[in-house]
Amino acid sequence: MRIGYGTTGQQDLNNNNNYPYQARFSRSDNSSRYQFGDQFYYTQRPEGYDAGIKWESTTTSNIGLDFGFLNNRLTGSIDAYYKKTSNLLIVTNVPVLSNFSSVLLQNVGDMENRGAELNLTGVAIASPDVNWQIGYNISYNKNKVTRLNNSNDPNFINTNPFSGIAGTTSGLIQADKVGYPINSFYVFQQIYDTNGKPIENGYVDRNKDGQINSADLYLYKKPDPTVLMGINSSLKYKKFDFNFSGRLSLGNYNYNNVASGSTYRGLYSSLGYLANQTKAAEDTKFTNALQTNLSDYYIQNASFFRMDYMNVGYTFPNYGSKNFKLHVSAGVQNVFVITGYKGLDPEISGGLDNNFFPRARIYQLGLNCNF
Repeated sequence: MRIGYGTTGQQDLNNNNNYPYQARFSRSDNSSRYQFGDQFYYTQRPEGYDAGIKWESTTTSNIGLDFGFLNNRLTGSIDAYYKKTSNLLIVTNVPVLSNFSSVLLQNVGDMENRGAELNLTGVAIASPDVNWQIGYNISYNKNKVTRLNNSNDPNFINTNPFSGIAGTTSGLIQADKVGYPINSFYVFQQIYDTNGKPIENGYVDRNKDGQINSADLYLYKKPDPTVLMGINSSLKYKKFDFNFSGRLSLGNYNYNNVASGSTYRGLYSSLGYLANQTKAAEDTKFTNALQTNLSDYYIQNASFFRMDYMNVGYTFPNYGSKNFKLHVSAGVQNVFVITGYKGLDPEISGGLDNNFFPRARIYQLGLNCNF
């Protein structure tokens, strides 16, 4: 049995500014110079900063059990954990005239993760001619934001400044709120016709004020999976060997920005030719992406099973010398993906599918010679 407790720090403050705790000045550009007589002078502008900013910290407590049965033919471990992250760094609005900027990177958030993990390794067959080992693991994680601002307002919503999407006036599609998973999608609730097709600009008036505006946006689904599974196997039969490894992800959603930017209007270029659009333009028959791409219609289930690799090999008998060994193999990486997601690939970091480069399927041959 194992029991663990500890605290770690997260030192990355900001991708664009590594010194947000220092008073800084920025030099103006040519168009912002100040004129005295016939001479133009550069100015220095103070930047917003938080002198008390510090690292995020995560305190983890866990209890686990390692076990083995049948002379260790079946081994594994099971763990349960609780993680509390404090002083989350969030870009948030600050009161007017309280700083040199309207938004500031501050330690204003807390978050918790609860979960469990199970790992199993089994030797299914062990004989002189056949050896078969199987590995399996499963993990469950529930994430929740517990604090977002210094006033502890439970209704406060903070949009994620790094969740920019293409083709919309607001530009942000993810937000955080106390009691919800981090980086939940922030969208309008779509209305559908009698045939189940989405109605363009047809959204639910959630606050019932007679108009559709930002007050009707709501938090819907999350990009991170709830359950992850993995399976691997190694089989040896005399001179032959076969290996594979695969992964299952459940409960993760993507915002399909490629589909949301595909409309009938996008077919026609100002240069006089027809442009490429995805099939989503025909599915929805929407015309104006600027008004429709904040719809929850484009938040799509991205659960998947991916076979990461398969490999088969053969070891030749020893001819002439006991020290000479020759092994040949053939394998495939990124073998296949099973998913209901309508985009190019369901495995998108952060859940924003708008700038993803396709993963390659790789075929390889191997030759290993020892002497």
